[in-house]
Amino acid sequence: ITFGIDTSFSNIKLNNKEFLVDGLSIFKDTDFKGTIDNENVKLFNILRNKYQRPAFTKDYDDKNVTITLLTGKSNISITSKEINIKGKLSGKIMDNEIDANMRNLEAIKTINNDFTKLLNKKIYNFMKEIQSKESDILGLSKMYYEKNRIKNDNLWKNLDINSNINFKINKNGLIYEVKYEN
Repeated sequence: ITFGIDTSFSNIKLNNKEFLVDGLSIFKDTDFKGTIDNENVKLFNILRNKYQRPAFTKDYDDKNVTITLLTGKSNISITSKEINIKGKLSGKIMDNEIDANMRNLEAIKTINNDFTKLLNKKIYNFMKEIQSKESDILGLSKMYYEKNRIKNDNLWKNLDINSNINFKINKNGLIYEVKYEN
């Protein structure tokens, strides 16, 4: 339990005599507010910079591309008008069912843009979910107070959300074709 941040606990369930972590229970003070699923737990951890290779999948006409995040950092700031989320994340492709040519810079650019949009949409929806459940598990009220010295525990619940995460494929190890001009 951390001062200024609402409590959250991992949900543990028993499945065929095995314990599995299944989402997160979230609270406002000591009142249970609901649960968030494993997909949103990944986003929660990204926003806290405590992630361990989360994977995300994008569908391209019934074929998937799956990436996993390797490095990067996110940053959250809050003003009296909005919650701003910024960050730069990089990862690698784990599954390439569309057989995108990773030597083609346009294919890489398309995948980077698509996953940037996907991550920003998912983060926006996650933030809207915790706003609707009124559980300040990210400590937004505390952030606002530390910056402005104005106590307002409810401000963050109604603010607009601006997510500006940038994703790039880590190109280390890729070999590119070089065209020579004569």
